Formats: sequence, structure tokens, C-alpha cells
Amino acid sequence: MTYFHQLWEPYLAPEDVARGQLEIDQVRRIGGSERERGFIDALNMIYAKTDSVPHPKRANAYTLAMGNWPSAIPTMSSARSFTR
Repeated sequence: MTYFHQLWEPYLAPEDVARGQLEIDQVRRIGGSERERGFIDALNMIYAKTDSVPHPKRANAYTLAMGNWPSAIPTMSSARSFTR
């Protein structure tokens, strides 16, 4: 998440896109709990298709992903704080 700066531009510097995508790919190979996979899948919305989808649309997809899946896991209400 440290490569993704939500409050100032550039939100995601070009040199950080490849690094972030690589780390997401690596952690997906490792696997993880449902909770961890949910965070990873949501964050992937920021790094996927950076060349063709504008940042505001990717950020909205991230927000929706983070806002939707925690409701399925009762102990995940605190995860919503990452989208507000």
C-alpha cells in the first residue's frame, strides 16, 4: 500500500506500478486466508490496467471492493476504515 498515495498526485508513480504488480503476483502465489485474499484482490484494482483505465475508475473499483467483501466476514468491520 505504500506505493499508492490516495491523498496526493501522482497517486501511483509510474515506477511503482511494476513493483506493485510484482508484489501482488508474488503474494497471490503464496496464497492466504479469505481475509488476506480480499485485501489483495481489492488492491489489485489499483494496479491492474493502469495503462488503459484512468485512476479515478480504478480507485472507485478499489473502494467498492473494500466496501463490499468485509460484510461477509463478521470480524471484518474494521476493514471498512481503509475505504473511507
